[in-house]
Amino acid sequence: MDEKPGVYLMKGGDGKVLYVGKAKNIKKRVGSYFQKKPYDNKTQSLISRIEDIEVTVTANETEALLLENSLINQLQPPYNIIFRDDKSYPYVALSNDKFPRMFLHRGQRKKDNKYFGPYPSVRSIRETIEIMQKIFQLRQCEDSYFKNRKKPCLQYQIDRCSAPCVKKIDQKNYSKDVKNSLLFLKGKVRIVIEQLVADMDIAANNKDFERAARIRNQIQSLRVVNQHQRVFHSNNQIDCDVISCSITKEYVCFYLIIIRGGSIIGSRQYLEAFKLEQSADDLFAHFMMQQYMNETGINTSAIPDLIIVPKRINISEGLIEHLNDNLDNSVQLRCSADRVEQDWENMAQNSAQHAIKAKVSQDESYVNKIEDLAQVLELQGMENIVCFDISHLQGTNAVSSCVVFNYKGALKQEYRRFKISSEIAGDDCCSIYETVKKYFDKLVSINVPLPKVAIVDGGIGQVHAAQKALSELAIPTTCVQVLGISKGPNRKPGEERILYKGNEISRESLPVDAPAFMLLQEVRDEAHRFAITGHRKARANYQTNSFLENIAGIGPKKRQDLLKYFGGLQGLMSASVFELAQVPGINETLAKRLFSEICSVNKE
Repeated sequence: MDEKPGVYLMKGGDGKVLYVGKAKNIKKRVGSYFQKKPYDNKTQSLISRIEDIEVTVTANETEALLLENSLINQLQPPYNIIFRDDKSYPYVALSNDKFPRMFLHRGQRKKDNKYFGPYPSVRSIRETIEIMQKIFQLRQCEDSYFKNRKKPCLQYQIDRCSAPCVKKIDQKNYSKDVKNSLLFLKGKVRIVIEQLVADMDIAANNKDFERAARIRNQIQSLRVVNQHQRVFHSNNQIDCDVISCSITKEYVCFYLIIIRGGSIIGSRQYLEAFKLEQSADDLFAHFMMQQYMNETGINTSAIPDLIIVPKRINISEGLIEHLNDNLDNSVQLRCSADRVEQDWENMAQNSAQHAIKAKVSQDESYVNKIEDLAQVLELQGMENIVCFDISHLQGTNAVSSCVVFNYKGALKQEYRRFKISSEIAGDDCCSIYETVKKYFDKLVSINVPLPKVAIVDGGIGQVHAAQKALSELAIPTTCVQVLGISKGPNRKPGEERILYKGNEISRESLPVDAPAFMLLQEVRDEAHRFAITGHRKARANYQTNSFLENIAGIGPKKRQDLLKYFGGLQGLMSASVFELAQVPGINETLAKRLFSEICSVNKE
């Protein structure tokens, strides 16, 4: 191997990449894995599985870092830490229309629209939009819905929209609300209040008391918002990200605080298992690469003017140069410079430490619960447990779920949903049989360890159905035990009946406050939640499609055109015959037929 910068891929016996790493000196770095010195269990596990090492030499360390990041995103190796959640940041967007629309946006941005953010989560952005709706009453509806209104919608009735669609507000006053909303999004609440006070005085002097009262309400709401935003607020109207991390033997947690216009708009936490020994500097470099880069290059929309990191961290100058080479404005990376910035950094550091402590405490709790359940069931070596549930509405849109738990809690990446065939959709026992057989047949085919316990939400019928499925797959009861959990006579929490090996487990053996009992309740509830969420999605899709599918003359293309024109099913259901006939491809005869069906559905 060369003593040059580069990237190395460690592969297992099946040729799959286990780990991707980079180094200033490949020969020295790769050789260090095979020296006779003590390693932690995770590193030893990796070394024991290595069958081949592929090396790529690069011109410099920055090039190696970029290639490493690209390969990690592409290959998703099991021993690399991947911080990104594969979801792009959401933004508040304002369309470039005569009466601009305010909406939540993710993905590629259009040049004509204005975007504000990024926000750390959809929840935080919806809260912001809700506040702005109350104060500025900008429209949120799609253009197809907006252009076809003849009367105000419900949003106007509840004071969440000024109804520009039916000219309840003129363009001049609507533009003022847009201008003030832009200032609000930039954090300039005080300026907005000053302008609104002046507008209120003008409206009152002109005896336009209705508008004056509306502006007064806006001012009152903004003053409340401004009080909340003063916490950890900087007089400097800066856009910056504050990053800190906490590292233990088990976990690494990065905590990102997002500041826009000098105010905290939210935060994101990235907690991952610490898979291999890595320095804090390397972990920071990996985090920044995954945070600010995507598969197509620099994610310019996510990078602020300033990134604050702890003093102890040394970030590669090549990485900063690479970011700046691809940005219109250069990004500055430094440690905190004043008291407010230090407060932000301390908040991020404390939050990262607290997240790891909470995770370790949760792990200890699940270890206790799993061990207690193993003792009650008299089983050894119980690591994973699975739970199955069925959700349907009178046999329609039936969906089954499978959730997986182990010593660290829920393994959400292992969750599965199954569509139940329509012939058995109303039969819970047959549905359990079909689901259990599909799930375990897959596990057997890929030759992975089977869970010791399979829980079904139901009584003796569901238990027998699951046992039958396992028997047909030649899986003995000594390998996988089936446990049933059903509601008690009053259907209250704590009265559940636990069926195991043909008998009900007594309350003396499994009291309500026992860790094992609480685990069974949690797993059952999670399986139920996952199943019912899938059922609701299936039902919503079915209702949208089936309503239009049953109308003669409405094919897939026209269904799509109708939903697109009216901005969804809600807009379509409130359309008139005239409005329906405006859709390309819908003549007056078809519009009347469609309107008749809509009236029938609305009556139901």
